[in-house]
Amino acid sequence: MDTEKKKETTFQENQDEACTTDGRRRKKGSIGLKVAVAVLILLLAAAVFILVLFFYLRGKGTFLKNTTLNGYDVSEKTPQEVLPLLEKGFQNVEVVLKERGETDLTGSLESLGIYVDKERTLNVIGQALEVQNSNPFEILSSLLWGRSIYMDVPSDVDEEVFSAMVCAEKLLIPRKKCKDAKLIQEKNGDYKIRPEVYGTEFADEDLQYEIRSEIGKQLADISNGDSPVKEGKLEINFPERIYRLPQIYETDPELIQKKEVYNAYCHAEVVYQFGSKTKTLGWDTVRKWLVMENGGGRLDKDMVWEYVTKLADKYDTRFHDRVFQKTWGGKVTIPASLNEYGYTIDRDAEFSQLMTDLSGNARVCREPVYVLQNEYNNPVFYHREGVDDLAGTYVEASLSEQHLWFYKNGSLYLESDFVSGCVAKGTETQTGAFPLAYKKSPDILVGSNANDGYETEVQYWMPFYEGQGLHDADWRGAFGGSIYQYDGSHGCINLPPWAAAEIYQVIEPGTAIIIYK
Repeated sequence: MDTEKKKETTFQENQDEACTTDGRRRKKGSIGLKVAVAVLILLLAAAVFILVLFFYLRGKGTFLKNTTLNGYDVSEKTPQEVLPLLEKGFQNVEVVLKERGETDLTGSLESLGIYVDKERTLNVIGQALEVQNSNPFEILSSLLWGRSIYMDVPSDVDEEVFSAMVCAEKLLIPRKKCKDAKLIQEKNGDYKIRPEVYGTEFADEDLQYEIRSEIGKQLADISNGDSPVKEGKLEINFPERIYRLPQIYETDPELIQKKEVYNAYCHAEVVYQFGSKTKTLGWDTVRKWLVMENGGGRLDKDMVWEYVTKLADKYDTRFHDRVFQKTWGGKVTIPASLNEYGYTIDRDAEFSQLMTDLSGNARVCREPVYVLQNEYNNPVFYHREGVDDLAGTYVEASLSEQHLWFYKNGSLYLESDFVSGCVAKGTETQTGAFPLAYKKSPDILVGSNANDGYETEVQYWMPFYEGQGLHDADWRGAFGGSIYQYDGSHGCINLPPWAAAEIYQVIEPGTAIIIYK
């Protein structure tokens, strides 16, 4: 009985405890719900607040507080208010160009013609503002921690001003010219190579391109916040790569070849002698004849031959028209075909000799290589002085005057009447200029004419043209006048014995005999 009662009591107690626990649970659940509702309400309120603030600030069109743009405080400023800040700072930025450690050019961006592009800059500022106000979270972040914005300031260039300011003329450091390596001749006549010289000259367009590029690069390089616009200074190192470089270096193979060839001929000089007159063929001319080829050089044979030809054309006197000044006044022209006296340069021999002389690379003093004898092995000239091949020594005979003059070294040695070839018999003396072939004393003159053959002994025989010559004629009792018209010689010039003797004693083979009417 007692046991049953005890069980009933225990059961009842358990029932009461269960009711109490369940009540507590219901009470806790109610509190949690209330807290959740409260948090939700707060979040909704915050969201509403943020949204309201977002639309409010967005509507103001200004940057938030604690906002900097390129280092400038732009808090609560519109893009139009921010623009003057950037523009003023931009214009006052000092540009310093350094060349090898020295200042070469200074000036503000404005003085260099670089200015802010207002329209584009406003657009960029507006874009930055748009990003800041793009969503509530950006606004909240800016309000809580502030915002630092960096942007490139769009700019433009006044080309005329920039070109006038950024050029060699405006730089503080003088320019140094670069020089090509070149051959120079030393005092001793040899050649050496003067090395190239590196200078500091440049093309203005190249400098302008490099400076514009560097300024643009530095103005745009704001990732670390060190804006040159904010700092007010922009330093640029001179782009040495734009220096003009030499075009020819001392290692140039052609220059080395030229030096070696020049040194093989630079001392060559030929001094031509024409009596006491000279003509010098020197290095200035020889240098033009050199041909560089196959790593070496040679003389241009065509140019050497051309020189020899011109030399002969200028100084040859034989077989050229000869204008002769007569003793008794006036001039006579002896045609080239009758001018067998004088100088003729042997062109082939002179060419060979000249090539040898020049290859010897030394000074040579000589006469040209002349034709010395005619086909009869007789001399064709006696002496010359410059272009004067008579040089004051010659025999002059006037057939019309029947008078002769013999000049020796510029002075009249003697003069005499004579009798020349007979006009009536058709054996007139040949006119022209002829060298004295030789002289012989005594000699026998033999005429082979079938109608008028003869054999005559003379003491002084001086032939000059195909059997004609000067000689004594002791069988004649008179000379001069008109004797030659009807009783002249077979072509020779008959002289009084005394005159023939005196001429014979001093005349030399090759002396000119000039005969005219």
